[in-house]
Amino acid sequence: VNHLNAAKSKLQTETDKLELIQLNLMAAKKAKQANAYEPALYYLQTAMSPLTSDCWENHYALSYELYRERAEAEQLCGHLEEAHRFCEALLNHAASDLDKADVYGLQAELYSNHGRFAEALSAGSEGIRLLGVYWPEKDDALNQEMMNDMAVIQTYLEQHSVESLQALPEMKDPEKRMLNRLFCLVWGPAINVKLPMSTLAVVKIVAHSIQYGSSDMSAFGYVN
Repeated sequence: VNHLNAAKSKLQTETDKLELIQLNLMAAKKAKQANAYEPALYYLQTAMSPLTSDCWENHYALSYELYRERAEAEQLCGHLEEAHRFCEALLNHAASDLDKADVYGLQAELYSNHGRFAEALSAGSEGIRLLGVYWPEKDDALNQEMMNDMAVIQTYLEQHSVESLQALPEMKDPEKRMLNRLFCLVWGPAINVKLPMSTLAVVKIVAHSIQYGSSDMSAFGYVN
């Protein structure tokens, strides 16, 4: 892609420019997978340089992916404030609650990676509530909600073996899958900030998996 970038000023059509943007996005992902974070950031900067102010209206999915990858790359290169600047842009343009919840999850991850656990917990909790789940703050309410979900788990285990959890059908609802991811993301920060919330997060993962199917985060709940 580098030789194409060198000639990018000669591109005339919108189709050619979009194709180069997508090629740089692909190169950035490959570089990130290889732990080459600075090159990944360079490819994303190059990809985003020709974006116009109407990119969100005309190319929403591509713009969302570019900004999300850019936020991750900035964080991986140690630029936390820049990473959050791109997260804020994502939140301002997100077209659905699911996309917004995804960004809150990314913010929780970014804050956690830098030891800012209270902010990580706040971001993750915001995403959970956005998707319609009751997620209290006070310890009494957290414990009561945990007992409600424990009852779901207990009812299941009265009729099924523990081993049957491995045979649950796949969780297909995107919002439920996102919630399991968010529960996972708040667990670590909550251990450091609000322990009852970390317990609720684990119980929620298991209860949601029983109710809605197994996701790639379910095993985390089972072992914790």
